[in-house]
Amino acid sequence: MIYTSDTFSISYEIHHEQWLTTRTPLVLLHSALGSRKEFAPLIPFYEDRAIIILDFPSHGESTTSLEQLTVARLAEMSLALLDHLTISSCDVIGYSMGGYIAIELALSRPLLVKSIISHAMKFNWNEDAIAQALLGLDGETIRTRSERGFAILSEMHRTNGFERTIMLTRTIIEHFRSQRLTPERVQALQCPLLLSVGDRDEIVPLEEVSALYSFLPKSQASLAVHQHSPHAFSKLDFLSFTSAARIFWSQAHSKAD
Repeated sequence: MIYTSDTFSISYEIHHEQWLTTRTPLVLLHSALGSRKEFAPLIPFYEDRAIIILDFPSHGESTTSLEQLTVARLAEMSLALLDHLTISSCDVIGYSMGGYIAIELALSRPLLVKSIISHAMKFNWNEDAIAQALLGLDGETIRTRSERGFAILSEMHRTNGFERTIMLTRTIIEHFRSQRLTPERVQALQCPLLLSVGDRDEIVPLEEVSALYSFLPKSQASLAVHQHSPHAFSKLDFLSFTSAARIFWSQAHSKAD
């Protein structure tokens, strides 16, 4: 399915739609250079929930005529889709960049987001981290690292053209030089937050996630660490993740009620 506005389109799917009006739906937000297909291994674990997955504009099958993007802009675009679907409340799972966007979404519409699970979310965007990320956001660098990986990403982003996806993703990262989330801004969330990370994440160190967790009040934040799990979502221990998610939701929803 496609939602279209003047400056962007969003390709999305709804799984287990029979629960959409009776149970709080799950919204899954993917990573930079990823797509909604990242979540295929996770969907079978939540057959009791309606699940909305989408491609961010400039990713997968979603498009935009804009020449610059920011996390806040992607949150606004996602919000437009949820309004189109008349979603009044949801739980959000965000992977990597998706976690960052989930927080922006909740800050802009507090009554919409009941809870957030951010998994493998890069938070500490200092100058070194920005420079390192930009070095990796280059077509030839990606191809040199893995010809197969480059081919997979090129096919994933065929609708936009992979080079355009890279270019727009670079604008998201570059914008962190002037505006990015701070611990104080995360603390302003009005919903519970579960910070999730793999113990072998080579991109988002456990220490970075723990530092954010330590700053936040324990009435707001929880922490889950999954064994033998690197950054790649496909290699996450989904049983561990699902167990932590269900415990978190049980506690979060009971507090809300």
